[in-house]
Amino acid sequence: MLSNAWELYDLAVLSNCCKQSQITERGRWKNHIRPFLGKKMVKDISSYDLLILRRRLEKKGLSPQSVHHCLSLIRRVMQRYVEWQKLETPLPSFKSIMPKFESLYQILNQDRISPSI
Repeated sequence: MLSNAWELYDLAVLSNCCKQSQITERGRWKNHIRPFLGKKMVKDISSYDLLILRRRLEKKGLSPQSVHHCLSLIRRVMQRYVEWQKLETPLPSFKSIMPKFESLYQILNQDRISPSI
């Protein structure tokens, strides 16, 4: 189950991160990911499941960047779990599911490139 993968990730990866990162990532898991995907088997999670989760997060009012962070966390957890368990499970594609957004860096660079009128 994805919950099992999360527990391993939390123990092996998050425990080595700074306290604020641990709090943030655990909050994403507890509030947004676990209720929808926590009981699904890693091998059974499809791109469609991820797309539905994305839509639910957007309906909750999460920003595109917050949705991106949640989906990125799922991707990292699944990748590590498959690696650690030596599973032959193909992971779903996240590329078309990730929301598009402009970072502050991109916005500031556009302002520098575009002449103001």
